[in-house]
Amino acid sequence: MAIQPPTLPRPTVPPDGPSTSWDDVALVEACLAGSEAAWVALVDKYARLIISVPLRFRFARSDAEDIFQAVCVDLLEQLPAVREPAALRGWLVQVATHKCLHARRRSGREELTDPVELAADATSADDTPEQIMADVQQQQLVRDALSRVSERCQTLLRLLFVETPLRPYDEVARLLGVARGSVSFLRGRCLQRLRKAMTAVGA
Repeated sequence: MAIQPPTLPRPTVPPDGPSTSWDDVALVEACLAGSEAAWVALVDKYARLIISVPLRFRFARSDAEDIFQAVCVDLLEQLPAVREPAALRGWLVQVATHKCLHARRRSGREELTDPVELAADATSADDTPEQIMADVQQQQLVRDALSRVSERCQTLLRLLFVETPLRPYDEVARLLGVARGSVSFLRGRCLQRLRKAMTAVGA
């Protein structure tokens, strides 16, 4: 099964087949049964989580995508040994973190001849690995919760809180095709639904 970086397009998962909305237990079982669509859905579901770890360690995008690929290879090879599919999120974060720490140590040894690069790398360790692991897992919980609300709410919340730069209400109203005065009401309703979804996923 091919592994593709998150910046590249992936095959389309059939609407009646495995998708990112499936829980991890079902996706893992489908992967082990040989479903290509389940593998694509599993990688899609956790692509942002995996690559967020090396980016938090301040690796360059190209290096982060190399780590992403390495984590996916481990996932593919070790999936049959995963005893608790429900704990897959934490397993992926741990694997990605270990690979980042290994790459940082290896890079540190190689950069001893370049004090400028070594100094720049030294400023990148603001957060501890434990803090990074906790942060990226919390971010994934928010993404999981966001996937449980309606597409309209997902779009509104991304426009107001996620995308950079954040969109003004006038533009949000135009993109959603609603009156400007209704944006505030929709915002409150969507946030309420997101809170309920976050409780459901354990955030």
